[in-house]
Amino acid sequence: MTMFKCPYCQTEYELIWARLSHQQRSYANCQVCQKTMYSWSSRNVPCFTLAKATESKPAGDKLAEAKLAKGKTPG
Repeated sequence: MTMFKCPYCQTEYELIWARLSHQQRSYANCQVCQKTMYSWSSRNVPCFTLAKATESKPAGDKLAEAKLAKGKTPG
């Protein structure tokens, strides 16, 4: 087992590989940010298990937090 991080939100997954009798073409979406974090076309197929979710916030919320941290009013 290895650890895999979503390239977009850094959510951590445990990754194991399964070998199929046929080739499969598919993808895996992150459970937190919903973006495609991995795709494959192979007999070796990844199996992801959520290990540690990061706190995902929209970009607008991050901007508002940054303004509040600097003592400015968001908006």
